[in-house]
Amino acid sequence: MTINGVRVLDQELWDYVDELWSYISDMVLKLANEDEASTYFPDQPIRLLFKRLGGGLVLVSLTYDDVKRTVSVEERELVDALQRSGTEFFTKMKELLPQNSLGYDDALTRLTR
Repeated sequence: MTINGVRVLDQELWDYVDELWSYISDMVLKLANEDEASTYFPDQPIRLLFKRLGGGLVLVSLTYDDVKRTVSVEERELVDALQRSGTEFFTKMKELLPQNSLGYDDALTRLTR
């Protein structure tokens, strides 16, 4: 995930990608109703935060160890991009692992509300 030229999240940090996407789905849903949403990566001390700044902007922050990556972005742009990418991801996962389709459908519902 690169936002306005800032690499917030890269493949080196991923391990359980489907779980991470599910957590991000929860964050998108929570952000729709609250001013802040955060999660930790599955089994890692990496924190991802979305925080409303006002004026339609959201602060996106990723922190772990001594690393902190932050950038602000239009909320609508962030949510649209996550919904689009998440839909592509979960659609492909349902093809690859149809036995997990119910869980992926639940995550899609949270993501696209």
